[in-house]
Amino acid sequence: DAGVQLHIAGKLYPALRASLASGERLGLALRSVLDAAAFADLAVIGFLGLAGPSIVRLGRCAVWRVVKRTRDAPGWETSYAWLVARSVRRLSYMMFSLYVLDLACLGIFTIGLPIRPDIPIIVACFLYPMWAGRLASALKRRALGVAEDDGVSVADGRVLVYDRLADFGIALCVIIAVLEILSLELGVAFTSLLALSGASSVVVALACQDPLSQVIQGLLLTFNDKFRPGDEIKFGDVAGVVTAMGWFDTKIRLYSERTVVVPNSKIMAEPLVNLSRQRWGQYRTELRLRLEDADRVEATIDEIKRGLAGVPCVITRGRNLWVHWREIAKDALVLVVDVKIAYPGGSTPFYDAVQVCNGKIRDAVRGAGADFCIPTSRRI
Repeated sequence: DAGVQLHIAGKLYPALRASLASGERLGLALRSVLDAAAFADLAVIGFLGLAGPSIVRLGRCAVWRVVKRTRDAPGWETSYAWLVARSVRRLSYMMFSLYVLDLACLGIFTIGLPIRPDIPIIVACFLYPMWAGRLASALKRRALGVAEDDGVSVADGRVLVYDRLADFGIALCVIIAVLEILSLELGVAFTSLLALSGASSVVVALACQDPLSQVIQGLLLTFNDKFRPGDEIKFGDVAGVVTAMGWFDTKIRLYSERTVVVPNSKIMAEPLVNLSRQRWGQYRTELRLRLEDADRVEATIDEIKRGLAGVPCVITRGRNLWVHWREIAKDALVLVVDVKIAYPGGSTPFYDAVQVCNGKIRDAVRGAGADFCIPTSRRI
């Protein structure tokens, strides 16, 4: 029994010693974190997040009183100062996250785990330029008047092109700023990165021919202002509502509620109809009456004109309402009805109006005592 107890004690002593050593390292790590944590830093971050937006708003009101000689500055949420205040609050959140990350890395490094102590610096080199770029992008969109309607950019086509080009320039500036800060903080050779990019530019150009073509087609598509997000368009066998316009492709929600992604080059290559910009639609149908109704054709035409003229959405000015006896075929009398409807062709209200017009035509033919020979109808 004594030998067994000594054997167990021999195994438990190293484990206990390791546990005590781990506890000492944890205590040392906690002590180092508490020593590094400064109440003043947390107070500055909290003040920036809580009082920063209010200070920006008060400053805007003060400037407004001096410049405009008025007491209250209207439109706070539509002003540039509101964007700055929102960005200041986001900056405080980001600073607090970096502060917590710095303390966590310090504690992990003190414990003895393999970790780079400069991870917070690397993360900060990326986050601060990205924050500045996001603020610049928001101010740019407000200056260009690019509004958001249910998450969709609403603006003129040329303005959207300027917006995208400005976003590209801001992203390029952010990338250059990140590389410069990394070169200063960590000694990363920025010139070597440029040399490497120059040497591989030919390979990149060959690999990006198709994506660059899609980008150019997208810019031309937006600049020509053929359609905007929210418009109902039709081209080829695709018809639906535009939900988003990107650099490479366009998202369209079909009438079946499915969303398709179409390359910009395909849209540019096919004839396109913007149904949302049409103010009216044309409906044409061919009627075939019986040969024995030849004496009732004039009365039928008058009844059809009278019935269609009573439909509110049918345009009757000028020659917009045509009903003619076009042909005496071997087996039927052919009448052509051609009307203009005050709804864009292909839209749901247009087809509802077509249904009403078909009902009026049916009632007019029956009211004149005539009847159809072969009931066929087609839309041109």
